[in-house]
This record gives sequence, C-alpha cells and structure tokens, in this order.
Amino acid sequence: MDTDYKKRILRELELFPLWRLKDKPHIDLHAKEAKNFIEADLFFGFKINYAEESLLLLSQKFLSENKDAAQDLFLNIAKFISTSIGTDTFQKNDLLRLTKNQIDGLFLNTAPKHILAFGLNNQFFEEYKTIDLMNNVTINIKHTLDINHLLKNPKDKKLVWEDILDLIKTI
Repeated sequence: MDTDYKKRILRELELFPLWRLKDKPHIDLHAKEAKNFIEADLFFGFKINYAEESLLLLSQKFLSENKDAAQDLFLNIAKFISTSIGTDTFQKNDLLRLTKNQIDGLFLNTAPKHILAFGLNNQFFEEYKTIDLMNNVTINIKHTLDINHLLKNPKDKKLVWEDILDLIKTI
C-alpha cells in the first residue's frame, strides 16, 4: 500500500496520529462512537393493553431538534387510540425507551397482537419472523409514516390518521 492510500484510509476511519490531535481539545472518540450507536439503536414505544391482548406503538428515535414536539405527537396518538378502544389507563410516563434487544425481549415474552410502526419498514420485523418461538404468534403490523416526518410535513398527518382508523377497526 502506498502512503497516500494509508492516509486516506486513516482519514476515512478518523484514526489520526496522536500528534495531530495534540492541539485539539481531548475528545474520547470511542465514547462518541458508543453514544451514536446507542442513539441509533433507540426506539420509543407505548403499549396499550386491552381485553387480554395488547397494541404496541413503536417509533424510531425522535430527532433532537424536535424531540419534545415529536414526543407530544406520539403520546397524543397513543392517548387517542387508548381512549378509542375503551381503555382509560393512559399515562404519559408509560412511554417506553427501548433498545433493539428490549424489543426482542418484548416480542418473545408478551408479543403484542397489533403493532403500529412509525417509520419502520418490513425489514425491521423480518428477523422476528425467523425466530422459532414466534412461529405460532400472529402479529398484525400496520406501517405508517415516521413521527419526525410528520412534524416536517403536517399535511401527511391525514395519511397517518387513516392508518390509525383502519387499525382501530381491526381491534
């Protein structure tokens, strides 16, 4: 390998020699990478129990610039669905912050009957279909637009509204 090629690889991987970092404030690159990994693996959920079954609202992480507005929208949707199907157990502090592993555990322990997935496509759920323990479990998964997208494009809320009404009809 020639020297230019090695430098380009090191630059791409952000592996700089110590003397190049000497003048910059100390940054723990591994901690930064770990933090980004954890954030990328974060999901928000809200589980609504009804008539011995459950519905799980599941969303990708909310963008930091709109985190409060996204969380409010997500909780408002959860409250609407909860009251529409006749459960009045809605509590804002029931918002779940889930990692991928916690979602795995949730599906294996008490698989929800219905899932409303905000911004998650079929590929996200494919691995659960291959788990032997999930073979006899039927989950109705309804896909809809991402919460972050809805904040940027309010006109698309109508599509989500239709998805929610279709889901409520199946419950």
